[in-house]
Amino acid sequence: MAWRDLTENIKVSVNTSEVTDTTQSMSVNTEYIANNANLVTFTLPANALQGDVFRIIGKGAGGWKVEQNAGQTIYFGNQTTTTGTGGSLASTHQRDVVEIKCITENTGFQVLNSQGNITIV
Repeated sequence: MAWRDLTENIKVSVNTSEVTDTTQSMSVNTEYIANNANLVTFTLPANALQGDVFRIIGKGAGGWKVEQNAGQTIYFGNQTTTTGTGGSLASTHQRDVVEIKCITENTGFQVLNSQGNITIV
């Protein structure tokens, strides 16, 4: 499956995975469908190259949360998550969506697109 990255006008190959467990280690260039009645917690990979992408689509009633590793930060417009393991993004509603791109190898991630009200910690 390929999706069009409008920010760079290129095609990136992205795998899709439906997650029914409550935890998931994220892989680069992967789209996840969070489908559990409880919260699904995703953890960014410790190793990501500039340009790697991630997407989470809410399906299950429990919603989703993206946790970080030590030294990682997610940038969301003019806001940033707390650097390291204390920072996160989370859905507010069942069908919230987020698309994230690595902009600094291993440590810096930018939200490219979102739908819904995302909680930034």
